[in-house]
Amino acid sequence: MPFPASFNEFTGADVGDPHDHPFSFITHILSGGYTERVYTINEIGEVSFTDVERMPGTSHFVSAADIHQIIHLHTGHCVTLMLPQSGHIRETCFYRFIDGKAYRRLWNKRKFLPVV
Repeated sequence: MPFPASFNEFTGADVGDPHDHPFSFITHILSGGYTERVYTINEIGEVSFTDVERMPGTSHFVSAADIHQIIHLHTGHCVTLMLPQSGHIRETCFYRFIDGKAYRRLWNKRKFLPVV
């Protein structure tokens, strides 16, 4: 391809912790579709989430700071086309939510620290 892009194939829901990304991107759902859980952390570290259906034939902007995970594949299989919208702007983090509070770790660290 004459532009930066990546095909992604999913054969199961995310089994790891929710995560963000090092860059923003647009994802085009080519086949299958999925349910995505999108998390929000408020200014005192409390977490809430919304489940969003991502259907085949749709496109969505994902900010590098968006915390999410795929929780269900509609057909057990999904293919997307990812088009980066920025260069590397942050280090990827993984998140855990305990008693309504958010904790995160950098992708290359082991320890989760409170998000405040």
